[in-house]
Amino acid sequence: MSKRLATVVVALFAAATPFLSALAQGHHDGRWVVDFAQTGSMPRGAESNCPAMRLVINIQNNQLQATLERERSELGEVRNSRGPAAEAVQGNVGPDGAVAATWENYHITGKLNPDNTGVVSLTGQCGPRSGHAVRVVPQH
Repeated sequence: MSKRLATVVVALFAAATPFLSALAQGHHDGRWVVDFAQTGSMPRGAESNCPAMRLVINIQNNQLQATLERERSELGEVRNSRGPAAEAVQGNVGPDGAVAATWENYHITGKLNPDNTGVVSLTGQCGPRSGHAVRVVPQH
């Protein structure tokens, strides 16, 4: 390859890199907060209520990024954590905002909207729950 051709190839690659990077970013990338309200009694006849939860999820290149841990309490509350018992959320967001993810044995579905809001549903030890999502930090 001639020196001139190599220079042209390098220049084209350098010019295309920001464009390719922008294509990899998703419309819903950024930091999202998902709030689940407190629910009634837990299944199995427990007297306790299922606590409200606030989870922070980062989305980068359409991939969900979060690690969650169940607390060692009677209620087994779930919280964001980087501790040794934390497990990663595995999932992605489609171009239309459709969320499909798993954490432990739980399946998470939902829809994120262009107005930085969304609804997320999961079924856990408290039964089916619906949470409201809000993007608090868009990613540029």
